[in-house]
Amino acid sequence: MSTEKQQISIKIMITLGIINQLTDSWLNKALAPIGINQSQFNLLNHFSHQPEREQTISQLAQVMQMNQPGITKVINKLAKDGLIEI
Repeated sequence: MSTEKQQISIKIMITLGIINQLTDSWLNKALAPIGINQSQFNLLNHFSHQPEREQTISQLAQVMQMNQPGITKVINKLAKDGLIEI
């Protein structure tokens, strides 16, 4: 890869990193008043596309790119809060 292309690639990665950081910060602030975090929001959003579809923890971990204990924790919290049914 040429030096010019490398520099452009680096600038793109830095810009994407900044966008990601700002978006995460904004989303966390927006979700705080309703008492959920970004992982919970992402999982609820996932479920909203096919609300009747049953999924295992393993399936969710794979699609959400999280480990199984992390998914289990999020699922248990959402169920405790009455936002999903197990």
